[in-house]
Amino acid sequence: MLRPVATALLVAACVLRFGLTWDAAVGAFFCAALVTISATDAERHIIPNRIVLPAAAIVLAANTILHPSVEWTVAGLGAALGLLVAALAYPAGMGMGDVKLALLIGVAVGFTVPVAL
Repeated sequence: MLRPVATALLVAACVLRFGLTWDAAVGAFFCAALVTISATDAERHIIPNRIVLPAAAIVLAANTILHPSVEWTVAGLGAALGLLVAALAYPAGMGMGDVKLALLIGVAVGFTVPVAL
């Protein structure tokens, strides 16, 4: 019951922030993916590849089309690399799902990814 409410509130927040634009649609998609990923992680302690990787590809493509720049790719790869190093240094602390989640967050928020992480 909480998942649809959280998703609806986040989608509404995206529309309030960006208006009825493609940026709002990308933000809403990103938020819906994060809610699904968070709920799955809370229930099963995994971050599913079948959600996080396609979401990252879709958000990367959409942001690159809307705002052509290498920022999205660089931010995504940089965030993923940063968490990959952390995961390799301390494997008990986080898994590869966190690395892929960092990729999604990076391609969504661009160079503000350190704040988001």
